[in-house]
Amino acid sequence: TLTARAGFSADGGRTWGEPFHTGILGGPINPVRLADGRLLAVYARRTAPRGIRGCLSEDDGRTWATDEELVLWDGEARRATGARASSRDVPGAEVPLWGTMWGWTFGGPTAVQLPDGRVVVTFFAAGVDGVSAIRSVTLEV
Repeated sequence: TLTARAGFSADGGRTWGEPFHTGILGGPINPVRLADGRLLAVYARRTAPRGIRGCLSEDDGRTWATDEELVLWDGEARRATGARASSRDVPGAEVPLWGTMWGWTFGGPTAVQLPDGRVVVTFFAAGVDGVSAIRSVTLEV
């Protein structure tokens, strides 16, 4: 399983440094800079255990606290949660990612920080009834 990669530009995107692995099992990564300077990345994890996840970086995205990852949407139970990911969250044998994309039941997470400091994450997800809806989770980070 490949981790998401990132890169840095010091000139407004005209040139880029070498891409590096973030340690995040998911993507695309949609980061938001929080008022306190940290970055929060939200993303879809397509390997088991599947779902919408989030984690923080305190060094401008050079490292990510994947050991403190949050599960925002449990793709198997098809429900919102605010639980920390378990250390047992180790991906097993998987079918190739391209072979799964036609059955995706969640994705597209985007985060925004509210003036009171809370973060709202929106995404699409199908419930146990199979009906897709735009959903949101509010976090205190």
